[in-house]
Amino acid sequence: MNEYRFYEKIPEIKPKAGKRRPGGGGGLFAASLIISSAGVISLILSIVVFVSAGKNIRENTERVVDMRVKDDIGTLITGDEEGALSVSRIYEKVSPSVVGIVTKVPVMGIFGQSMAQGSGSGVIMSSDGYIMTNNHVIEDADKITVILPDEREFEAKIVGNDSRTDLAVIKISAEGLPAAVIGNSDSVRTGELAVAIGNPLGQELAGSVTAGVISAVNRNITVRGKKMNLIQTDAAINPGNSGGALVNCFGEVIGINTVKMASTTVEGIGFAIPMNDALPIVNSLVDNGRVVGRVYIGVTGEDAPYGVIVKSVSENSPAAKAGKKENDLIVKAAGQTVTTV
Repeated sequence: MNEYRFYEKIPEIKPKAGKRRPGGGGGLFAASLIISSAGVISLILSIVVFVSAGKNIRENTERVVDMRVKDDIGTLITGDEEGALSVSRIYEKVSPSVVGIVTKVPVMGIFGQSMAQGSGSGVIMSSDGYIMTNNHVIEDADKITVILPDEREFEAKIVGNDSRTDLAVIKISAEGLPAAVIGNSDSVRTGELAVAIGNPLGQELAGSVTAGVISAVNRNITVRGKKMNLIQTDAAINPGNSGGALVNCFGEVIGINTVKMASTTVEGIGFAIPMNDALPIVNSLVDNGRVVGRVYIGVTGEDAPYGVIVKSVSENSPAAKAGKKENDLIVKAAGQTVTTV
């Protein structure tokens, strides 16, 4: 059975400075050579011919590669869509709206509680600081820091989050931010250009762009027991890309990158939440702090031999208003016996 995983938030990874090997390329190698005058001239001529030939080969190769890029990849980029942009133009248009998100999450270890640092991405929704991302990027975080492409840093607060759809909205106190242009994910076709922008492996590689195609639409997969309808792409997406943008050839955000297939035998199988599915969720989170229109109890629980033990109760939830408290045992609901969460 295939295993799908969220693009997990990851520790910041800083590449170590490389060390030159002793006696390596920087060293000098001395030798005694006895060469006749004729031999020296012959050697010089050989070098000149070799360098000249190498230059011609390089120029011809560059010319062939350049033609191939303009021909094959140019067709991939523009396709038959009027107004389509190149990948570099897409990056210029969208990258200012993609931010880095760094979290501090409490974890328990053998020496007690400590703080782990995670990393993800987000997309600016509005000029006044609303940012959409994945729920798994910010869940359980004690502190959330947003890093803009111009390297300004802001502390963020959670506006609302939804584990069912893996979406969340956070807010920073800033004005005049470049909001992303949202596209119509229902019009996405298999084989179209797909560009992913985010922060793979954290802030050291912030603003990375990868390109591929839309591999499929309306993929129904199950992640952590939750069924999700997603866009499949082969654009390279790595840990830290979570919450970043999947973009079409017009520079419009059509998806929020969230899931990858976890296997050492496959590559190029990633998934994004379609924007037409995400927008009602994030708008509801902004307006209400939660997703409205769902059956909502407001408790987390754990199965027990004779019912369900309440582990936590959300503030102002229906359960809280009904007087439910932590460690309560629920044995019936609406007259029916309760045996599992």
